[in-house]
Amino acid sequence: MPKFDPQRYQFSGALRAFRGKLIMVLSAIVLVVLFTLVTIRVQRISGTEVGVKINNLTGEITVITDSGTNIYNGLFNSFHLLDTTVQRLEMAAEKRGLGGRAIERGRGSRGGRPIRDDLRIKTTDGSDVFLDLTINYSIRRDLIEEVIKTSGLGDAYKLKWVRDYSRSICRSVFGEMTTEEFYDASIRNDKSTKAERELNKLLRPFGIEINRVIAEKFRFHSEYEAKIKAKKNADQEVEKQISQANAADQNQIFRTVEATKKKEVFIAGYAGEMRQLLVQANAQAERVVKEA
Repeated sequence: MPKFDPQRYQFSGALRAFRGKLIMVLSAIVLVVLFTLVTIRVQRISGTEVGVKINNLTGEITVITDSGTNIYNGLFNSFHLLDTTVQRLEMAAEKRGLGGRAIERGRGSRGGRPIRDDLRIKTTDGSDVFLDLTINYSIRRDLIEEVIKTSGLGDAYKLKWVRDYSRSICRSVFGEMTTEEFYDASIRNDKSTKAERELNKLLRPFGIEINRVIAEKFRFHSEYEAKIKAKKNADQEVEKQISQANAADQNQIFRTVEATKKKEVFIAGYAGEMRQLLVQANAQAERVVKEA
């Protein structure tokens, strides 16, 4: 029977304790690594996007404007991308159906809603005008945090700010026009520029830039539009008659000037001939006097 060795027994016990602790440490490391691998996230930011990382524990917002790859912990953080390219808001009479198809047969899909969405405007002379509008806009890279704080991370800024403000301001600005002025493209363009300035004055502090306001098709009530076209045709006929009368007057003036010039040329030529005959007669008289 082997002799009991206390030192060897103590060493063996220490070795078993060390192995147990080592296994615990390795297990903890493995768990940490697995936890990290499970919760790690990789997000790519393109040049036309801005990244927004939100700490789920503290609510802290980190805006990342540089393009590239970002690695973050998905358990403690959430990551969102915001598009900074120019976007379009179309408000048109044409309806958009499911899948972007037009509801009305034979018409292209223009509007952004499944209902008629053009802008109804009351002109200064009391007429109703229905105007198709397109708003080009983008969010500002330097005010992304302001956009998030006021509108959240979704598309709320498109409805809460761009759409509502655009309809209100454009209804007011284009309502300064008369019915006849809607036929003048230069006046419509001036009002579009004014509406763009007014919208930027209101929306820039909230991180939204209006790039362009485009006034497109406009229409009236059918019976009123027929009257306007009849009046326009009558005005064009009056203008045509006036133009023809002016042309006749100009032609008469031209004929008068032409006849006057011909008369002056004839008189000048006749006077020259008379002077020549007078000179010849004087010379003939002198010659006769000398011969006599």
